[in-house]
Amino acid sequence: MAAEKNKSRKISPDKDNYDKMMTYKEMIEKRNTAIENECYFEVFIINYAMLEDRLRSYLYYLGCLKSRTSYKFDNEIIEKDLLALLADFSGKEVKMPDISTISGKIAIIKKVNQWAINNFPNNETSNYLKILAECIDLNADSMQMLDILEKLRDWCDYRNEVIHSLLNKNLESLYKELSLRADEGFVLAREIDKAVRKLKNNGNIRSTLGLEVKEK
Repeated sequence: MAAEKNKSRKISPDKDNYDKMMTYKEMIEKRNTAIENECYFEVFIINYAMLEDRLRSYLYYLGCLKSRTSYKFDNEIIEKDLLALLADFSGKEVKMPDISTISGKIAIIKKVNQWAINNFPNNETSNYLKILAECIDLNADSMQMLDILEKLRDWCDYRNEVIHSLLNKNLESLYKELSLRADEGFVLAREIDKAVRKLKNNGNIRSTLGLEVKEK
């Protein structure tokens, strides 16, 4: 399946950490140039890509992805535990969100942080939840993360209106917040990156699960 996925790609993914770093450097430079020239639609594309990438990295350090190149949730060892969180341990059936979408990524991260705010109920039921509780408690301000995710949802709604029906907009209304919203996306990406770094630097979730630990 992974081979089929790779065959369908029109553009090759980054090869390693250096390749990824150079891509980030180039895209940030393009974003800054676009801001200077008021090319806000290009800014939205780059900001959205950064947000997707940082959310994916958060999931990587939660242990949802077996490897850096995984393109979907593929760690069946923790699937039952995360599904229990998503169902609030109610026993009702839920499906794992599609993490190829930004909304799917947000859904998992939001639920984990809500669980933290509620003092980690049932964290004694599995080794994964025990380690997850320790790492989230040590590394993240969950109230702040939920606030960031709420702002991100609002930003995504705005971005979708711009991207998906641009030519159906009143120009005055369109340009009223465009520059501010373009910059907001970058600010949110940086905030999520801070949370990713805390989870990565102080957590041991991946090593406990026996997963690779590489930069993301």
